[in-house]
Amino acid sequence: MTNSQSQKPAASVTAKDSAVSQNNESPDSQRHAQKRILEASSLGDLEKDSPSLKKIKPGEAKDLAEAKEKTKADQKHDVAGSLSSLQNLESKSLAAGLARVKYSSTWKGSVADFLHDNGSARDAYYKTTSELADALQLLEQSGAAPVAEDGKVAGNVATRIVADGLDFLVVSKSGRLSGQAASVEDDFCIVTEFDPVQWSLTYYASDSSTLPTSDAPLHHAALRASREFQWDETPYVSLHGHALETADKAEQLGLPCSAKETLFSTPEDTRELLSLLKEYQFPLHRIFVRKGHGFVVLGKTTAETVETFKTNVVPFIA
Repeated sequence: MTNSQSQKPAASVTAKDSAVSQNNESPDSQRHAQKRILEASSLGDLEKDSPSLKKIKPGEAKDLAEAKEKTKADQKHDVAGSLSSLQNLESKSLAAGLARVKYSSTWKGSVADFLHDNGSARDAYYKTTSELADALQLLEQSGAAPVAEDGKVAGNVATRIVADGLDFLVVSKSGRLSGQAASVEDDFCIVTEFDPVQWSLTYYASDSSTLPTSDAPLHHAALRASREFQWDETPYVSLHGHALETADKAEQLGLPCSAKETLFSTPEDTRELLSLLKEYQFPLHRIFVRKGHGFVVLGKTTAETVETFKTNVVPFIA
């Protein structure tokens, strides 16, 4: 993608929603660390300090030790049961307090900075984000973007804009709160570059604490798949929500569904979507299900994509 000619100095992102920044460990090592934490969370160290055995009367030490072990086992069982009752890896990850965003990112400046000398791109941006703001509200109100375990809305939108010799991605921000009207000024980011090898991106947003959606890599892959897979038509808009995420539901509705469940915002997650897009080409297929993650709806315009969502997704949300 092409960056604006007028940019502010790059700044590494440091925000609680992000697992990594450019000055810390590599995204790959961070993802492995998150997986280890997630795997350990179901059987974590729940042992609390116990009374000193020095004050226990003879004969009671064994009983106390046995009771302690039983309590410890019961606590582990309760936590394991609680986590296993969650629907998928993503829910477990958020419930364990792990970060949503697992790519590294660099903030380049405000959206206004990027659009300053690009009139056509600016007009397209504000027209599109106004439409996408309505789509975000629809996702939430329909139940397709429920509140996740971390208290943030689990759904996002994106569009690809090609204008003024530029080719960039507009995505909703990470960690939107439920019940708030989407703001064109504050709730969208412009992604100018994404590196799938380094798993990193550069972006513009209202400030450096605002991050693109954790699913920015997913949208980037979907909206650039037409060239890779030689589709006859190119989608420019994508909607994503955490509904229809099971293989049974996808089969019931005749929707293509990925075979593997993965941790979200990772290269593995995007590869699973790309495997679907390679086999089930747009526009013959417009809705794709990531097992354990949710649906992705593709379209050439916002209106077309929203209509597909209303007709083929909304009626089947539990």
